[in-house]
Amino acid sequence: MGGHRNLEYAFWANEQTFGSAFLLFLGGVTGALPYVGFDGKATQFNYYWAGIYSAIIGLILMIVEYPRGKRRKGRTMERRYQSGLARFVGALGPLTRNYFSRFVIYFLLAIPSCILITTILGGVGVIIGSFIYLTSAIKGEEWLSPSADAAQAPSAAANARYIADAPNNPPPRRPVELTTGRDEES
Repeated sequence: MGGHRNLEYAFWANEQTFGSAFLLFLGGVTGALPYVGFDGKATQFNYYWAGIYSAIIGLILMIVEYPRGKRRKGRTMERRYQSGLARFVGALGPLTRNYFSRFVIYFLLAIPSCILITTILGGVGVIIGSFIYLTSAIKGEEWLSPSADAAQAPSAAANARYIADAPNNPPPRRPVELTTGRDEES
C-alpha cells in the first residue's frame, strides 16, 4: 500500500487531459459540421455553437498539455518537438505552472462542452483530468520545464569516458575477485 506515496499525479493528469482534449476537438468538429438527417436534408445540431466552442477549447488544451513537465525523480520522457511549446507554457506563468489554477480553468472550460452529445465524452474527460490536477495541487506538485533536465544530463565527454571504461572481455566474465588482474584471453 505504501507504493502510492511517491506517485506523481501530474503525469496522469497530463495524459488524461491531452487525450480528452483530442476527443473534445474531434467531437467539436463533428458537432459543428452539418449532417444529413433521415429525411435526406442537411441540418445542424441545435447547439452547434457548443461544437465550435469545444473544437477551439480542445485545440487550445492540446497545445497547453502537449509538453510534459519535469519529473521530481528520474528522467523525463519528453514528447517529440515539445521544447517550443514548453517555453510557451512556461511563459504563461502561474496560469499553467500552478496545478490548482489548471483545475479551476479546465473545469470551467469543460462545462459548456457537456451540452452536445458529440462533445460530452471529451468534456467529461477534461473534467476528470481537472480533478486529477486538483489532487496533484494538493500533493504540492507544480509544472516545471523539462529543459532543466538538459543541464543535469551527462555531457558527451562523460559518455565517452564511460564507453572507454567498458569491459574488454566478452560475456560471460569471471567475477572480479577471482581474476588475477590480467585480461583473460578467449
